[in-house]
Amino acid sequence: MRWVKGVIFTVLLIIGFAAVGYFYIDYTLQSPKRDTETVIEVPEDTSLKQIGQILKQKNLIRDDRFFRYYTFFRSKTNLIAGTYIIQPSDNIDKIISKISSGKQDLVTIDVPNGFDVEKIALRLSSKLNIKKEDFFKEVNRKEPRTNIEKEIPTKPGRVYKLEGYLMPAKYQFKKGATAQEVVDQMLNKFEKEIGKLDYKNKLQEKNLSLDDWVTKASLVVKEAAVDKEYPMVAGVIENRLIDTKHQWRLQIDAAVIYAWSLQGEKKEKLLKKDLTIDSPYNLYENKGLPIGPIASPGEKALMAVLNPEKSKYFFYVAKNDGSNEHYFGETDAEHRRNIEKSKENATKQ
Repeated sequence: MRWVKGVIFTVLLIIGFAAVGYFYIDYTLQSPKRDTETVIEVPEDTSLKQIGQILKQKNLIRDDRFFRYYTFFRSKTNLIAGTYIIQPSDNIDKIISKISSGKQDLVTIDVPNGFDVEKIALRLSSKLNIKKEDFFKEVNRKEPRTNIEKEIPTKPGRVYKLEGYLMPAKYQFKKGATAQEVVDQMLNKFEKEIGKLDYKNKLQEKNLSLDDWVTKASLVVKEAAVDKEYPMVAGVIENRLIDTKHQWRLQIDAAVIYAWSLQGEKKEKLLKKDLTIDSPYNLYENKGLPIGPIASPGEKALMAVLNPEKSKYFFYVAKNDGSNEHYFGETDAEHRRNIEKSKENATKQ
C-alpha cells in the first residue's frame, strides 16, 4: 500500500504546487489599491508583452510576466490600440475586456502651434461636438477659473480675451467634455508650461507684461514658419518697437490677415487695399503691438521673445524658395533688393 500513499502524496504535492502557482499568478495580476482613475494609452502595433509592461508601469498590475499567458487563457488576445480610463474598481478581467472592446473613453485632439481661437473651435466642434458658440463664450468668460486668467487684461476691441493662452499641445479629453472643461485644461497647460521658463523674472527684467509677451510670441509664430528663425524675427520686432528715429510700424501681414478673419473673411495673401482695414489688429495703420495675441504660441516662440537675437535688422521677407525661410535686411534699400530676390525665386518654383 506504500505505493498508494506515494501516489496520493504526489497528487497532493502537485495540487499544492498548482494552487500556490495559481494564487501567485493571480497575485501578480492584481493591482495595489487605487483611489483614482488611471488613463492608459495603447499605441498602434503594441504587442501583448508591451501592453503588460504598460499596465505594470501604470501600477495596474504588480507584475507583467504572466500577462500574455493570461490573455490567451481568457481568449482576449485581440487588444485594440486606443486611450482608456481604468476605474479604481476595475480588475484585470475588466481591464482586458475594455481594451479588447476598443471603446475608447478619451478623445485625442492636437492643437498645433499657431492655431487661433476660431481654428481651435472648429477642431473641437468636429472632434468633441462642442458648439463653437459655447467655446467662444468660454474664451470670453468674465469670471476667471484659473490663476493665469487673473493676469489677462480686458481691453475694448479685443475679440477673444483668452486668444493666445490656449497652449498648443496634444490633449486628451473625456467624451462629452464641456467647453468650460476644455478651456480650463488648456489654460492650466499654458500656466504649467510657462512656469518652466522662469518667465516672471525675465519679464520684469525686460519691463514686459505677460500679455505683451504672449502677443509678441503670437506674432513670431505666425510670421516665422521655421523654428530656428523665431529669435531672429523676435529681434526684428523688438528693433522696430524700440527704434525712436524712424517710428516704425510693425507692418505684420499675419495680424492683418487675423483682423480680416475676425470679420469672416479668409485671406491667404493681402492686396494693398486690404491693408487699410479698420481694426486694432492692423499693424500697418496702428503703431506698437496689436490689442492682443493673434494665435497660440508654443514654448519656442515664447522663449524667442524672452531671448531675441540681437541684430541691426528692421526688415524681413519670405525667400519663396521652398525653404520657408526669410531674407533679413538692415535698410529699406536692402529690403527692396531682398524683395526682388524673393520675386525671382517665386518664378522658379
